[in-house]
Amino acid sequence: MTTSSHGCRAIGRCGAVLFVAALFILMAISAHADPTLYHGLGFTARMPAGITVKKSEMVDFDLYEFRREDDGKVLLGAYAGNAPDFPQSVPSSANEGIKRINGLRATSYRWTDAAGRFHVQLLIDLAPPSEPRFPQFLQYWYHDLAGPDAALADAIVESTVGAP
Repeated sequence: MTTSSHGCRAIGRCGAVLFVAALFILMAISAHADPTLYHGLGFTARMPAGITVKKSEMVDFDLYEFRREDDGKVLLGAYAGNAPDFPQSVPSSANEGIKRINGLRATSYRWTDAAGRFHVQLLIDLAPPSEPRFPQFLQYWYHDLAGPDAALADAIVESTVGAP
């Protein structure tokens, strides 16, 4: 073999190594930079296009408002902390349910008012009671929403996963 063929092999191997390294870097960046994900205190949720989040940090909890960008209407509120006020002002006609959202236990109250508007209060246990952590709970709520807005808020809620 001539010197030039060794050089080509070395360059070829170096190029392959650099190519694989670049792929791993791009995969790592894309895994952490998904613009449709919102990372809150103890949770992550997928944001539909046109939704923004306003976060208010308090001493021992955080509050969130999920708003439409175009008109600023608040579709969904959330609380992340260890002392939720749940349930609050739920009519006796509300449907109570317990289910799992991406493996997390969720208790909900849902009702429709006389005008056909939708209302929800939902509490997600971010960890079992035997595993105390902060925050322990994520509470979502919405009130007086029409069908399409309620579906949008529900999509955010249903996309929620706990974060370590």
